[in-house]
Amino acid sequence: MNENNINSMHASIVELLEENRLKEAQTQAQALSDLCGDWTLANRLEQNRTSYNYMLDYMRQGISDPQREDLYLRLRTDLWDIADRARIQLLDKVSASYYHELRRTRALLPPDPSLKEQLAELESIVDDIDLCQLPPHNNVIPDDLRRRHEAASRRVFISTWTSDPWTDEQVAQADLWLESNIVDTHDICLLTSAVGMSLLQWFDPRKMQWLLKASVSFDNEPCERALVGVALALLQHGDRIPLYPDLAATIREHAAEYWLGKRLNTVYLQLLRCRETEDINRKMQEEILPTMLKNKDLFQKIKQSLEEEYEGDVPDWAEALDRLGLNDKFREMSDLQMQGKDIYMSTFARLKTHPFFNDLPNWFRPFDLEHSAIPAELRQGGALQQKFCLFFEAGALCDSDKYSLAFVLQHLSQAQRDMMLAQLNQEIGDEMDDNERLGILRHAAMLPQAISNRYLQDLYRFFKLSRYKGQLPDPFREGIDLYGNPVLGQLLNQPELKREIADLFLSEQRWKEAGNIYMGLTCMMVPSDEDYQKAGFCLQKQRHYAMALRYYEQADLINHHNAWTLRHMGTCCRMMEKPADALAYYQEADALQPGNRAVIYHMANCLAEMGEYQEAMDHYFRLDLAEEHSLRAWRCIAWCAFRLGRWDTAQKYHDRIPDQEKTAQDWLNAGHLALVTEGLASAVERYRRADEMMGDHDEFREMLLEDIGELADHGVTCRDLELIADMTL
Repeated sequence: MNENNINSMHASIVELLEENRLKEAQTQAQALSDLCGDWTLANRLEQNRTSYNYMLDYMRQGISDPQREDLYLRLRTDLWDIADRARIQLLDKVSASYYHELRRTRALLPPDPSLKEQLAELESIVDDIDLCQLPPHNNVIPDDLRRRHEAASRRVFISTWTSDPWTDEQVAQADLWLESNIVDTHDICLLTSAVGMSLLQWFDPRKMQWLLKASVSFDNEPCERALVGVALALLQHGDRIPLYPDLAATIREHAAEYWLGKRLNTVYLQLLRCRETEDINRKMQEEILPTMLKNKDLFQKIKQSLEEEYEGDVPDWAEALDRLGLNDKFREMSDLQMQGKDIYMSTFARLKTHPFFNDLPNWFRPFDLEHSAIPAELRQGGALQQKFCLFFEAGALCDSDKYSLAFVLQHLSQAQRDMMLAQLNQEIGDEMDDNERLGILRHAAMLPQAISNRYLQDLYRFFKLSRYKGQLPDPFREGIDLYGNPVLGQLLNQPELKREIADLFLSEQRWKEAGNIYMGLTCMMVPSDEDYQKAGFCLQKQRHYAMALRYYEQADLINHHNAWTLRHMGTCCRMMEKPADALAYYQEADALQPGNRAVIYHMANCLAEMGEYQEAMDHYFRLDLAEEHSLRAWRCIAWCAFRLGRWDTAQKYHDRIPDQEKTAQDWLNAGHLALVTEGLASAVERYRRADEMMGDHDEFREMLLEDIGELADHGVTCRDLELIADMTL
């Protein structure tokens, strides 16, 4: 029995339980239990089957049983737990993943200290560290004490992460951590992370309850870690929450008293943004960094300008950045950072090979300059620490990236360190002194949403970069269905929360997901014209023009004098080949926003599609007056003039288009004009240019023959065009 077979059997049982096919699930659970050889599980399963058989017998005999539904719920819950335990026990025997290796090793060793004992050990160490602040130590922590603290916190993480579901006694001991005023905040952070990670491996309602309690019991950092743990557990195990009435009641209580829905929505927004990290990383690797490497001299000038203040005109390198298009990319990266997206992944990805990251708990450690792995010159208020304090206090970097930065600083030259500091000062602003900057950064870094965002980035790096990637359930790889989840669908079912998610999808051009939410918003409340507009826009982007038009019409009923809505109604009608209807909407929009060039252009196109070439040409003339070097107006004027038989005007506007800016369609239209006015030889020359530009003779021939309707009035036949197509070869 290998790992895949075990997981497949367990997944089959879960599927049956989700479909309420309890009898079949019991049969398959029996097969899984038999492989375990655990008599405790076998006994529980036998009791489960016996109770269910009695329940079925009573029902078959017509005996009334008011407790039947409660009993069924308990049997289903118990069977699910049996299947979970059987799966973990079997994987402990065969899996090569680090999680199961640790569980196998721990099974051969004496039991770990209890959570209460581990808490007492850490509190004792904290007391010893506090004593070091007094003479004769003078705030110098001995290395052995520091390492003892780190080893104890590591044991807490490992033992909690790999533990079985908690008993009531273990919950009571874990609650002592919530009440302690001595234990270090960093140790509590590790405990909450371990509990959250444990839930990704194995659902435990008691651990879930504890995380909910922890999410409102601490200062921001451990509190937000607990909240992220709850968020990820709900995504993975949301369908199991209704099986535990006490847990479901606690979630409802937190939703009512502690704004759980709103807080979770913030985390899910951040989680959804994390999915863009790979695209951002790719942009950095394929667009920005290669350009920087190709222009080393330019960036040497930038370095000099950052080190030496310049006065007067904009420096040469600033213009060069514009020419290379890097200014736009840098602005884009800055905007992404302001939105909370992860732009540092590519920068620090290659720095995760430091031995520090070989130990799994270190991926979850809050950044601590006093950690024994930190270079000595950065610890205990050294000069280097003072220089880079802004880096470590800023909220831009997650904890694992701060560790990476600390490790790499010892290998940088003084010039490189100065360059890094100069860049930081440019970003933060030189007009503030260090204390003022540090105060602002500390405040921003300790905001709840900043803490949860950084922690999600830490988790993302762990699941994507660590040596353990692929061994553990990856929450960033799974789909995120917030509203199909039985618990989240209720917690997040508030218009303002759903609108935040929909707006994120809209900004990421995920039209279907955004559109579904906006359409739902128009049904669940007194809708605004904006909800209808956005729903229509998403449908339009999916080319569902008729449905989009209906939503735009609803927006127009709420706010009739909205040019944006009218323009998009016109576009939908045009795409449905209803130019007359589209023209009416564009004319309304033009009356509201006279001179809008896009509206003028679309009105002209509608008139041309309706065969009203003279009126269309008048609108194209308006566009030509409104735009400088209006290629689109010149092309359309030339075509309308051709259809009206005004050869001189057609030739005049065709000639205005520079040869280097002419398209294959331009040369095709020029060929038509020459065929009618100059003769076959001149026409063939222009047609040949169109054929060459298209690069596909079949496509050219098809486009040429499509225009027979426009040329037939001038005595040109289909045979003529077929022969002309051969002449271009």
